[in-house]
Parts: sequence; C-alpha cells; structure tokens
Amino acid sequence: MRFLLKWKHYFFVIAILLVNGCANEPQLYEVKGVYVCAAEECSNAGQKVSSAQLLNGLQKLLQENDGVSYRYCDSSNKTRSCKDIGLGYMVLEGALPGKAFFVNGRFTQVNQNTLGQFIEYNQNSELFVNATHLTCSIHKGKINIRSVDEITLIDDEYACKTKEGGSFNVTFNFAVESIDFDRGRIGGYWAHSIKGMGVGGGKGYGIIELRKAMPKGENWID
Repeated sequence: MRFLLKWKHYFFVIAILLVNGCANEPQLYEVKGVYVCAAEECSNAGQKVSSAQLLNGLQKLLQENDGVSYRYCDSSNKTRSCKDIGLGYMVLEGALPGKAFFVNGRFTQVNQNTLGQFIEYNQNSELFVNATHLTCSIHKGKINIRSVDEITLIDDEYACKTKEGGSFNVTFNFAVESIDFDRGRIGGYWAHSIKGMGVGGGKGYGIIELRKAMPKGENWID
C-alpha cells in the first residue's frame, strides 16, 4: 500500500509539472473560429467583422468595465455560459497536494494601440491556494488581435503573497473563442500556473463575465 501511495504521489507531481510547463502558451490550436454576438445577432467573426472592428469593440467593452470587478466562470464552448463561478487546478505545496482557485479580476487603465493591433491594460487578480487568500500585485497585460480568429489575452507574470510571507509567481493567458457584447462575456481556453512556495498549473474552457455589457440599441462593432 505504501508503495502504491508513493507512485500515486509521483505521478501527481509529474502531471502538475507537465501542465505547468505548457501553461505559458495560449491554446490557439483549440480555437476553430471566434464566435461573436452583438445587437442580438451572432455569427463567426470571419463572416461579419474585421480585426479593426473587434479591436474597437473590445476596447469599449473593457473601458466600460474599467475598475469594475469581473468574475471567472467554468464553462464549455457549447454553452458559453457560466456553469460554476471560479476556475481551479491542482497544486503541490511542499509535499502536500492541494488546489489553486481564481475567481475575480479587475481591468484598469485600458488603452488601445492601433498600430500594434492590441489593447493594453492593468490587471488586479484574486487568487486562493488551499483556501488561503493571496495578495497579488497589480500587473500589466495585453489583448493581441492578429486576425479575427487569433485573439489572445496575456497577463505579464506577477507576484502573489500570503499573510505569512510565502510568495508565488503567477502566469495567465487566454485564447479567445467567443465574444458576447450583449452579455459582457468573453469565452475561451485559459491556462494558469503558479510557482514558488508551491507549484501547479491548469487549463480549460472558461468565461470572463464582465458586469457591464453593451447597452441595448448600440453596436460597438458596426
């Protein structure tokens, strides 16, 4: 029995390290096309809008929510709705397995770079490790729009600390698969990792659910 437990622990560690090592690259290979809803009309972005229109629309959506807390939700590319609040994955803290969980974030200082086809922002994220709330630094991030079907949201690596002084370095990226301007939702494939006092990483499909959506009667991508 002790032998089996050791091997289970060994494979648990290997699985965490493998996911952690893959967490730095956005999962664009999972995106077959970006699905966009605006003014109660939905279609694949390539059939309806240009990169410039999406850039302008996303800038307005984020600026509408500048300084306003949003939440992360577990979801799927079939429903694109909030299934469970928060996204989590396995971590190893010392010799003990546990879980990291991120729930909320806040965009501030949202600005568009029209020459580079990207949006810059500051981000304030909320993270828990094994039910311990971490204090995380405000950090920069960027939404890149290479084409209507290649949109990524990438935060710069940032630091989080526990009350006792334990520290973690954190990475997060998001390959956008859907944008619902009417409901203030950005869906896609997320990857999140931590290292330092503990190590872990995870990925999946989730929703960034903003509090403020595009007002009725307007169309930010028209």
